Amino acid sequence: MTDQSTNGTNRSNGTHANGAADGLSRFSEWLNPELVRQIRTWQSHPQLGQLHASLVAHENPKNFLDAYAEAMVARHLLQHQTSFRFEVSTPQGKHCDFEIELGGRKVYLHLKRLTAHGSARNGTTISSRMRYLEGIKRPFEVKVRWQERLTERQMQVFVRTASQFIQQGHVGDEYTVRDESGAELGGVLIQAPYEGPHVRLIVGTPTGFVDQTQRLSKLMRRAARQFMPAAVNVVLIGGEDNSHITDFESALLGSHVERWDRFPPTGKRIAHGRDADGFWYDKKYLDCKAAGWFDFKPDADRLSCRLYLRENVDLPPAIESSLTDLFDTAGR
Repeated sequence: MTDQSTNGTNRSNGTHANGAADGLSRFSEWLNPELVRQIRTWQSHPQLGQLHASLVAHENPKNFLDAYAEAMVARHLLQHQTSFRFEVSTPQGKHCDFEIELGGRKVYLHLKRLTAHGSARNGTTISSRMRYLEGIKRPFEVKVRWQERLTERQMQVFVRTASQFIQQGHVGDEYTVRDESGAELGGVLIQAPYEGPHVRLIVGTPTGFVDQTQRLSKLMRRAARQFMPAAVNVVLIGGEDNSHITDFESALLGSHVERWDRFPPTGKRIAHGRDADGFWYDKKYLDCKAAGWFDFKPDADRLSCRLYLRENVDLPPAIESSLTDLFDTAGR
C-alpha cells in the first residue's frame, strides 16, 4: 500500500538533513506517541526499515496516513509475536503488504485505507424526537438525514412522516420528506436488515446519504490485483468512521435484497439475502479467504478489527483459528 521513498533524516531529533520536520514529527498531533517512539526504532529493522524510511519522508498527509496504517498493523503483529515479512513480491511483479506465518502456512495480508470523504456527521446529537424512530418495532438499519436548523414544527413533520415510511417500507427503499410547502426537510433510507427487534438509526449528512460501498468495492478489487496466487489472501481495510461497516459488508458480501425464493426465518415475515454484486459472490476472488475492517484511529494504542471468514472455501482449521485470534479483536 505504501509509496516507498527516502530522504536524509536526522532520526535523533525528528528532522530532515535540511532542518525540516520529518513525517512523524510533522503529523505527530494525530498519532499515538508510543507507536511513534516504536517506529523510530525500526530504522535498522530487517523488515520494517523501509516502512520507517517512508514514514519519515512523507510530506503528503494521505500518503503518510496510508503508510501509518501499515505501521499500526506491523505493531499488532509484533505485539502478538507473529513472524512476518514486509512488501513481499508476487510472480506478477506486485507486492503483498505482509506475509505472515499462521498454522504452519504462509498468509498474505493486503491493506487498504478508506480515506475520509463525505463522512457522516460525527458527533451529531440525535434529538429526543428523532429517538422516537428507534422505538419502531421493525428490524432495520435506517439512515436519516435532516436539514440544519429545522423549526420545532418542521421536526414534528419530519419524524411523523419518517415513522410512517419506516413502518411500511422495505430494505432499499428511500424517501425524501417535505413539508406542506414542498420544502425538503430531509430523507430516510432503509439500508439493511438488523438483528435487533427495533430500528437502529444511522445519521447521514444534510445533503444526502453517504454510501461508501462503491469506493470499498474498488479498494477490494485493487487489493485483488496484488494477491499471491494459490495462497491464503486476506484483505484488511481501515476506516475512520465505523458507521461504514455496513457499506463494507455490502461491498464484501453483496447488497441487501429481499428474497422471495426462500422461506423467512422463524418469527420473520420476509427473507433477506445478498445480491450478486459482492466481492465474494459465488466463485469470485476465491484466493481471498478472509477480510477485515479495522478502526483507523491513528492515536489508538491497539488495533480494533472485525474479521469475516469466507464460507465454503478450503481454509485449514488451524489457520482459521489463528486468523480469528489475531484479527477478530473488536470488543475485546
